[in-house]
Amino acid sequence: MAHHVVRPGDTLGAIASAHGTTPEAIQAANPALIVDINDIRVGWELVLPVATGGGGTVTAQAVSAPIEYVVRPGDVLGVLAEQWGTTIAVLQEMNDLPDPDSLTVGQVLLHPAPSQTGDATGRATGESTGQQRDTPPAAPGELRFTVLPLKMPPGRINGVYLEQYPNGTHMGYDLGGVPVGTSLFAPAGGTVQVHRPKDGTGFDSFGICVVIDHPGTPYWSIYAHMDSTELVNGATVAAGDVIGHLGWTGFVDPPNAGGAHLHWQVSNNRWFPKSREATADPTSFLFGVEMPGVDDIPVPAGEAIGVDGELGGPEVPPDSGVKPG
Repeated sequence: MAHHVVRPGDTLGAIASAHGTTPEAIQAANPALIVDINDIRVGWELVLPVATGGGGTVTAQAVSAPIEYVVRPGDVLGVLAEQWGTTIAVLQEMNDLPDPDSLTVGQVLLHPAPSQTGDATGRATGESTGQQRDTPPAAPGELRFTVLPLKMPPGRINGVYLEQYPNGTHMGYDLGGVPVGTSLFAPAGGTVQVHRPKDGTGFDSFGICVVIDHPGTPYWSIYAHMDSTELVNGATVAAGDVIGHLGWTGFVDPPNAGGAHLHWQVSNNRWFPKSREATADPTSFLFGVEMPGVDDIPVPAGEAIGVDGELGGPEVPPDSGVKPG
């Protein structure tokens, strides 16, 4: 049985067209949710009618309405989104949350009700009593990003992985379009190293940056050009923790607040050499969260958008930079 979780921008007509049915048939399949055919809500999981051989459709019982959850100490929105099989963007829309880092103990959150028959990926799901979806365990060495490092929107993609910049191939994602000082988040947990210009580490081009060593995986990730960070070397972070604030330190273009952005890169070498073999697409590690496409986050004409200058770690690293084993 097919299902569809309503996302921002969805309309019933578009969903029906994509699945070879009609808005009326979807409404009939989901009477507990859809009262007005022109009013659907982000986070609803809709049963999609199945076409029959005679050209009609077979409807099915709708899933439950969204479930309430009371926030407990230590809860992080990105982790909750992963557990519920949804995304931070969906939870923000459902709960009118301006900041995913602003959860308070005792706050009531709504999240999509799980299907009783499985979700679109084929994973088993909880019953309609509110049991959380089963999450497949990570494979050995698997890196999972369950939170985006910048809220998107309002953040936007300024540059993508392997894009050709005037000074060479871009090895990560550039995210910007938001004010200097905007909070940045750890997409996954790990141990932190902080680098600053002229600290002797050779990371000057990245400006103030945070490198996260993701234990149990071959990877490190870097968050560059920060305006500030309160983290110190050896600190540990969990997915969703604030790791710093967006800025324009290091090599950016233009070299002012108009160039403020985040450079996000993943490498299998802690020195982040200027090598395609040492990098990977950060979005390939996303789990339970989606990166909006470039076309989904248009850049207004005439707006100053920052990009990276020439980036890379030390020209002569003190060691191989690769994890043992």
